[in-house]
Amino acid sequence: NDPELAAVKQHHRDAFREAFADAIAKLSSEDRNVLRLSLIHRLSIDEVGRIYQIHRSTAARRLAKLKDAIAQDTRMYLRVKLGADRKELQSLFRLVQSGLDRSFIRLLGTSATRE
Repeated sequence: NDPELAAVKQHHRDAFREAFADAIAKLSSEDRNVLRLSLIHRLSIDEVGRIYQIHRSTAARRLAKLKDAIAQDTRMYLRVKLGADRKELQSLFRLVQSGLDRSFIRLLGTSATRE
């Protein structure tokens, strides 16, 4: 409920959304589907592994790798767009971290209707 914090979030919200959407768009359709199965359909690692006929540990590593790639691409875009340094980006990510899963779900749900 901090007004200064709310102002910072609002100021960077559009840039973050754009960067995040670009990072999601860079993924292959199969990678977006893996995320969609996990985050929207709430399938377990075991279920995702069965669908793609891979071991559960491979499915878990793949999901972690996808999330890391999205975060890294988002940071890189924001670094360029906002001219932010590493420390500023870490602070910004902490601010928006609680909404990341909702952002994943929103973007993946939207892209599902286009595929």
